Amino acid sequence: MNKLNIVLFVVTIGFALWVVNARSEARSIYSQLDKMQHQEDQLNAEYEQLRIEHSTWDAHNLVDKAATNRLGMHPPSANETILIYTTKLSDE
Repeated sequence: MNKLNIVLFVVTIGFALWVVNARSEARSIYSQLDKMQHQEDQLNAEYEQLRIEHSTWDAHNLVDKAATNRLGMHPPSANETILIYTTKLSDE
């Protein structure tokens, strides 16, 4: 009976150490999961910002194309550009 008790005691200690190790691993993995979820949130926010920026550029291109195609507008050439110089009036 003494040998059986010793064997059971050793097995119980072994399983207890295994449970402690498993719980420690689970905590570590959960911590990594939390960090990755936070990183995912940050990346999603950045992605949405980039989508908004991209759509803004698309809208600018659409206006430019509509002005060129529908209205026949174009950037002025050097001959079509007039510079107007003004003189500053005194503050008196």
